[in-house]
Amino acid sequence: MIPASLRRGAPFDTEVCTMHIDPPIWRYRVACPCCGQGSLAFYSCPECGHTVVICEESGTVYDNPGQLAHAASRTAEDPECVCPSCGRVPLMQFRPATSEEIAAAGIRPGEYE
Repeated sequence: MIPASLRRGAPFDTEVCTMHIDPPIWRYRVACPCCGQGSLAFYSCPECGHTVVICEESGTVYDNPGQLAHAASRTAEDPECVCPSCGRVPLMQFRPATSEEIAAAGIRPGEYE
């Protein structure tokens, strides 16, 4: 049964409810080459849009998503770890990368989910 407040012609409720929807976090279909088990998530710099890959298990940062053989010698939790492109934003402030940003980094749709 549909609640009375959702039926057509129901009185308008002036109370406003806000829903926050987080963007998806896209992940490589392969495990982290460094630890062998972590998921690799794509994140982008909110300042310049540079995309990196971060292991969700170890925190290992891959500055170039297309070259996973070259891991950075740092982790995302390091407060001094900043964007490798602009050098202004700490990695902890990166946002989930969009599918467009991932494609611009040279990653094909079948390589991530």
